[in-house]
Formats: sequence, structure tokens, C-alpha cells
Amino acid sequence: MSENSIKMVSISNSINSFNISHNTLDWQMLYLHSGTLTITVNSSIYLLSPPNLLFISPNDFYYINQNNSAQYTTVQFKSNHLYDFSSTDKIFALDSTLIDLADALLTEQDQFQQELILQLLLNKCSKLDSNPTALKDEKTRIFSKAIIIMERYITSTITVDDLAKMLRVSISYLKRIFWKFTGIGVHEYYLMLKINKAKQLLLSGYSITRTAKVLRFSSQPYFSTTFKRVTGISAKAFSKGIDTYTSPRRQLQQPTTTKPANTSVPSPHRSDLPDYLL
Repeated sequence: MSENSIKMVSISNSINSFNISHNTLDWQMLYLHSGTLTITVNSSIYLLSPPNLLFISPNDFYYINQNNSAQYTTVQFKSNHLYDFSSTDKIFALDSTLIDLADALLTEQDQFQQELILQLLLNKCSKLDSNPTALKDEKTRIFSKAIIIMERYITSTITVDDLAKMLRVSISYLKRIFWKFTGIGVHEYYLMLKINKAKQLLLSGYSITRTAKVLRFSSQPYFSTTFKRVTGISAKAFSKGIDTYTSPRRQLQQPTTTKPANTSVPSPHRSDLPDYLL
């Protein structure tokens, strides 16, 4: 990709949401059309209402609970630009101009124009203040505190029993909270956090052996097996920058229609672009 470029991957339309969790290397843009959507992004749980737009950064964990009933579109794309959409600054309420851009992106058939529209939408959103509506009931507070503790112990070890005691809740209650907000168990989520940290270490030049030792895995083979299970790519391939990423873990499918980015259409001339791109 050229400097500050966008590469479309796919567009998926969902009518009713089912359990789905991702830990992806690509960017995701979730555009909510109708209904409400409760979504977990890393350590926070948000309530989305239309017309909300949510950006999910590469390596973020997100989970959509099956109890939601909403219409939304997910746009998957690659970008070599580091947008400043942090875990608490990535949800936007769209005005009429941004709604027109988002709608144009979803109806446009030409990939070149799709990428131009998406680039414009990203640039405009990056200059706006976000308006996240974070849920703050007892369960969400316990969940967020649990993630903070896990991250504090990322280079050591902590058991589910230890975590429950620190939070002053029962193990069964803690497990129910994690299943509700992540769709996976407490220990599996902790391993996922460790693997995300492992990615950072490997990219910074740490060896696989040293990374496994720093993150207190019992052995290098166990680390390598866990890394492959969580990410879908081996630690060796990841450290070499080989882009063979596949979907992580199990993924519960939802009824969607997916439109891959069209790569066969030639790039249009500037005079062929819509007015809002000129």
C-alpha cells in the first residue's frame, strides 16, 4: 500500500446479531442502522444506537452478544495509517454529512471509490470528539476491574481463583460475567491478553523463547501452541511478518451477506468521482 492508503477487504450486512468474537489484524468499521447493540471492546462494554459508527483497531478484541437485535454493517479494511481511535475514543454519532458518506460507502460498487470514501470518512471522524455510551452497572465494573488486574499480571501469573478473591466475588459469578461479555472463559481471555502482549514483544525483536519466558508460559511449545490457537498464525511466521492470518479460535457465525472488495474494476478518472469526493 502507498503512504496513508486504504485497502478494502469485505463488507458484511447483518440483520440479527448472534454471538461473534474477533481478534483481528485488520481494521473493522461497524455502522449501526437500526435497533440497539451491546458490544464489548477490550475492557469496556458499550451501548450503540443509530446512527452510531464504531471503529475497531487491529488486535482489539470485540464481542457482540446474541441477545441483541439490530441491523448493522461491518466494513473490514487495511490501513497503513495509525488512526488515533483508542479503546475509549472510537464511537461516533453521525451527522447528515457523515451519514451520506457512510451510506455512499455501502452502496458504491467500485473498489477505488469505496476506498476514497472510506478514507474521507476516517479523516473526518478522526477530527471529531467521540461519544461512547459505556455501561456502568455492577457486572461491567467488575469486568473492567478484572481486565485491569489481568493486564497488571500480564508478565506473571494469576489464577481464576486469585482473580475472584481480589474482586471479592465468587468464581462462578466471575465466569458468568466473562461469558456474558466475551463469550469465552476467564482463563482464555487472560491467555488472549498475554498473546496480544506477545505480539508486541515479537514485533519489537524479542525471540520466541524470550517472549515465552517473559510472559511466564510453562514452556515454549505451550506458548507456540497457544499463539497459533489464538491468532491462527504461528509465532515464527508472525515474527517474520508473514501475512497468513486466519480467523482465531472458534467463531460462531451469524446470518450475513458478505461482499468481497471488487479488485477487477479499473480505477476511475477524477472526473468520474462523486461530488462529495471532489
